[in-house]
Amino acid sequence: MKNIISILFILLAANLLLGQKGRLVQEVNVKNTKAVYLGTKKPHFKGTDPASLRSKSKEGKKKSLPPNFFGRGKNKVVRPELEHQGPDPIRQSMMKTLGTSVEPVLNFEGISSSWGSPNDPSGAAGISHYVMAVNATTIGVYDRIGNLLNPFDGNSLWSSMGYISGGDPIVLYDAEKGQWIITEFAPYGDNMLLVAVSENSDPLGSYHSYAFATPEFPDYPKYGIWKDVVVVTTNEQGPTSLHQYFIDREALMSGSEEVTIQRVEIVGNGSTETGFYTSTPVNWGAGPPPADSKPMVVKINDSSWGEVSNDMVEVFTFDVDFADPNNTTVSKTEIVTAPFDGYPCSTTGEGFECVPQKGGGGLDAIPEVVMNVPQYRRYDSYEAIVLSFITDVTNGENLSGIRWVELRKKEDWELHQEGTFAPDDGKDRFMPSIALDGVGNIGLAYNVTSDDDYVGLSFTGRFASDPLGYMTVIEHEVVSGSSTINSFGRFGDYAHMSIDPADDRTFWHTSEYAGSENSGVRAFSFVLQRLNNDLSVSDIVSPTTGSELTGFEPVTVRITNTGLQSASGFDLTLSLDGSPLGTLTVSDELIPENSKDYVFDNQLDLSSFGEYDIGVSLSYDRDESNANNTFSKKVKHLADLDASLVIGSDNQACVGSVEINLEITNEGTTELIVAAIDLYLNNSFAETIPYNGFLLTGQSEKFSYLVEGLMDGENDIMAILRSPNGSTDQVADNNQSMVSVLYDNEFSHTVLSIKTDYYPGETTWRISDWEGNEITNG
Repeated sequence: MKNIISILFILLAANLLLGQKGRLVQEVNVKNTKAVYLGTKKPHFKGTDPASLRSKSKEGKKKSLPPNFFGRGKNKVVRPELEHQGPDPIRQSMMKTLGTSVEPVLNFEGISSSWGSPNDPSGAAGISHYVMAVNATTIGVYDRIGNLLNPFDGNSLWSSMGYISGGDPIVLYDAEKGQWIITEFAPYGDNMLLVAVSENSDPLGSYHSYAFATPEFPDYPKYGIWKDVVVVTTNEQGPTSLHQYFIDREALMSGSEEVTIQRVEIVGNGSTETGFYTSTPVNWGAGPPPADSKPMVVKINDSSWGEVSNDMVEVFTFDVDFADPNNTTVSKTEIVTAPFDGYPCSTTGEGFECVPQKGGGGLDAIPEVVMNVPQYRRYDSYEAIVLSFITDVTNGENLSGIRWVELRKKEDWELHQEGTFAPDDGKDRFMPSIALDGVGNIGLAYNVTSDDDYVGLSFTGRFASDPLGYMTVIEHEVVSGSSTINSFGRFGDYAHMSIDPADDRTFWHTSEYAGSENSGVRAFSFVLQRLNNDLSVSDIVSPTTGSELTGFEPVTVRITNTGLQSASGFDLTLSLDGSPLGTLTVSDELIPENSKDYVFDNQLDLSSFGEYDIGVSLSYDRDESNANNTFSKKVKHLADLDASLVIGSDNQACVGSVEINLEITNEGTTELIVAAIDLYLNNSFAETIPYNGFLLTGQSEKFSYLVEGLMDGENDIMAILRSPNGSTDQVADNNQSMVSVLYDNEFSHTVLSIKTDYYPGETTWRISDWEGNEITNG
């Protein structure tokens, strides 16, 4: 009996221990395979002429394009009541804390793909070089100051061995080994991944080349370096199965002709909203080796997909046994996060359109996937992983922000901090990449777009000592977009941030953006380092938006010393709607990394309903950065009952009717339930449209309505909102909106159909009138 009790106790203890360190995954399919050694050779260099960099191997045209994102299509979520759980509860919409300014060290144009978008750029920093790769596939080798040296074709690494480039390149630098890894897939039909490893730290030297077969086409391959293995994840059979490959790192990096690979398949999820779902490898990018030899992949699990009751990040840990695949085990740790909605897509149309861009047509944002590259770091007292993905920061109105997460390991991986970076400017932020430097600072870079902005590229960051959950580096625009990307919704499928192994402090990032010719690639670097003397206007604490503002409102401003030296003797200037009102001189000392609130002598008259723009500027003669010396805040004096109306439509109609778009917003403090909209066509009353709904303060609702009876020529359509909640609107100047529509009853509708080969990105077209004046192009 005593022995039985001891055995039960041991089993119970083992189960408790397993529960602390993640539970065992039961449905696992494991198989071993081998990489095919292709040989060792130097690549063929192309020269730096732009035309040569955009060339494509003629051999590639014999192959079909890959079926990108197999299984993708809009699915219905299983639990729609959990899809939108209110506005993002941890959204950071402004710089509420330190507000440090950081400038790029380098900022240069990268190589571009002859495909156009998606360029799928990837890049990594080494001791002496920065190496970038883009689709089709071209590899650019740069020196440490951003000069392009000898670029080469991916084909030159494997074409003489019977393989050619297919795309989706990834570049990694193995800092411990001092070697480069360059990868891509072979063209569709070959079901093959191609991997090249440099003999040493020189990316212009010789490479050991390998190929390994996959059961299905290995779309969207992502790579991560770990202690004993190189990890690869792919999308091969849609979202219901997740595929991981583990390559023997020692054999691969040494150029061995015998390299073992293990394929581990785990269950995915077929109920995601996009139908595209993969795991993403955790990459040991720099610093001391991982404490555990077991590699990891991560994914998100949205509660609306029906598997779990809370939104979470899942960490899968693999105990790989190359000698006996039957001994390989997988454990999963579930880490509950703040609620998120992983499908923030406001734009739908051809292809995978998700976020808008200026000029029309949406762009893919790769929703519901942890983005390239989750980074692991080991510090003296803890281990950490940072990762990022996109989420809707509204309550279903679909505005994309960046959810970033830092995990730390105690007994097992736990949530240390998380935030959603989404400044309150109406712009979508997407395609992020995140990393940790050697002292625990976090860098985050991403694309920015909107209906009024071409796609650009920006970054932010935070210092290790900053308040948890906030990015405190003022968002810096690296490059603004300058054209509309015409790519049937396609955009770079990933971006790539890495840490410089030479100093362990410099962040290097590459991503696609809207260049002057449809799309381009940008690379830049930055260091998170505080200045000696730097003051920041970090917040206007009061007044705040509300319904009880008066004619005598004091203004409280928060100043933060983001520098390394104490500061005193600075001036603060207050303005209202752009007009200066007075200056406050501060003589007391403000020590580093501390904030203090100051109250202006001037009081503001905010007694009238409406919006006010309050601004504060700082002047300090020793300040080394002026980028964080101004702060503005919009404050609204809300009425109890105030509804606004905006009307929009196409500017042209080719039939005698047009669909208008109406948007009602509750600008007041009382819930809006009913209203009436009077519609006028060419100054004549047309009809009344009733509105019935439920809008809380700040919420909006959009709906469309068909207006018929257009006259030939210009038509003015006006909408006037009246009787909100059956009463009088206290603010009448936002109740009326008008749009003009041109109707030409002799308008001829033209359909242009173009049949392309497998490379539609090489086809351009334009339509001109009889005099040669261009009407449109694409």
